[in-house]
Amino acid sequence: MRRHALLTCAFALAPLACLPDDVPPQPDAGPDASVADAGPDRDAGVDRDAGPAIVERDPWWKDRVFYEIFVRSFQDSDGDGIGDLAGLTSRLDYLESLGVGGIWLMPIHPSPSYHGYDVTDYLAVNPQYGTLADFEALLDEAHQRDIRVIIDLVVNHSSREHPWFVDARSGAAADHRDYYNWRADDPGWRAPVGLGPDIWHRFGNDYYYGVFGGGLPDLNHANEAVYEEIRTIADTWLDRGLDGFRFDAVRYLFENEDGDVADLPETHAYFERLKADLVAEHPDALFVAEAWSSTARIAQYYSDGAQFDLAFEFEISQGLQLATASKDVSRLRSAIASAERLYSDRAFAAPFITNHDMNRLMRDVRVDQRAFRVAVAALMALPGTPFVYYGEEIGMRGGGLEVDEDKRTPFRWTAEAPNFGFTTGTPWRSRAEDDGVDVATQEADPDSLLAHFKRMIALRRAEVTPRLDTFAVVANPPEDVVAWQWGDADPLLFTANFGDAERTVRAAVGSGAVELLAATASVAASRDGSDIVVTLPAQSFGFVSAD
Repeated sequence: MRRHALLTCAFALAPLACLPDDVPPQPDAGPDASVADAGPDRDAGVDRDAGPAIVERDPWWKDRVFYEIFVRSFQDSDGDGIGDLAGLTSRLDYLESLGVGGIWLMPIHPSPSYHGYDVTDYLAVNPQYGTLADFEALLDEAHQRDIRVIIDLVVNHSSREHPWFVDARSGAAADHRDYYNWRADDPGWRAPVGLGPDIWHRFGNDYYYGVFGGGLPDLNHANEAVYEEIRTIADTWLDRGLDGFRFDAVRYLFENEDGDVADLPETHAYFERLKADLVAEHPDALFVAEAWSSTARIAQYYSDGAQFDLAFEFEISQGLQLATASKDVSRLRSAIASAERLYSDRAFAAPFITNHDMNRLMRDVRVDQRAFRVAVAALMALPGTPFVYYGEEIGMRGGGLEVDEDKRTPFRWTAEAPNFGFTTGTPWRSRAEDDGVDVATQEADPDSLLAHFKRMIALRRAEVTPRLDTFAVVANPPEDVVAWQWGDADPLLFTANFGDAERTVRAAVGSGAVELLAATASVAASRDGSDIVVTLPAQSFGFVSAD
């Protein structure tokens, strides 16, 4: 999530996402940290015997693709220019046709900000988005279409306008004073890279802690009363029928007197306890972590599923963006290798191309639709549970890096200016898009980007997910190429050429007849003895079966 500060990329690709961006790791785990430095151990640093036992659960998310939605920008139902839950409900048929099996809603709680990551009431719905009844209607309609729903749960901090903090700042004797961290002086702790400079904020004669800024005071999770508040909040939403949570900024829940503010052992223990408490009553609830950092650090939030079921793969995201824009696949290859070495279960992965804190990839002047289609195919061929950011499927460009609102602009349903089917009023935000970047136009074109997304999602569910138990990277692929295999007895080979020249891939996969299941035009596949040979034109991909 983005609060205020920006981190300058350490490499010369400023329009692309840094790793991390505005939720950065500690200085010793920056975006250019070598994968080799991560060490050989899976779940390094985690005591896997320390946590409570996990009950038997149904991992329903493993065969689904998720879709991230900023409700404010998806569909307005009442003409006020702000997207809402009723509008989203009216578009569920579209999401079903796209093939997604789950939706993640960015914060839907009351908040003084447009983005909602500073919550003032965790149990209510933002009145700009509707009512609790509207949310329950959304859940019911989504479930009828076999679409699961998760929401953002922002537990690291609250809004400074939350009643807890309003009371806490009234004085040392306030009932909620210990819901936050206070002290008489500023200890001068060093802020995480990209944040700050101040993380202790003065109020009267005292200072309170807020790693993301003074408007976002961190909750004191060492206080048992705060834990019970968070557990009750999560349990209430699950009782309402919600399918799970995306936990925001999980790295920063605890800090110590030495000024360490990220990835503390207490944070891991906290999430193990919270998940165990919640799944005891809601065994099929999904827990997704945003731990914006290196794969080595992200892996520490697994613990055989005791902390989280999924975690976003930021190195994979960066690798996909770099491969698409610069035709350099080295980071993508190293990210996949890192995840292979560090994740004890590859199903922990939640790969994605971009999210709400990043420039949309189609905004990069070096990226055209042909290259972007290769990235989409690779995303749908990767291990884990893929996430798609709303608007990616029609090629939205949004705005630039400097203004977060422009990464979250209203969705385009039709080609009819000025509001493009989003609202009958004045949109809360608007930015120009290329002609044809809308659902209606692309639904009429069988070769559109939207049609490509639909085919790739369908192919993943039909061909990749039945083979999820076995994944192996093809050794020594040609320059600009990534390639891997799914399955043993009934193997599936994926190959992708991000470069500008034709490449040929040879891989010892299977022994049966070769069939090209999906590919860019002019891709060819054949068998040469024990090898499958795939010829890939520039910027192309192929899914090849060899049963």
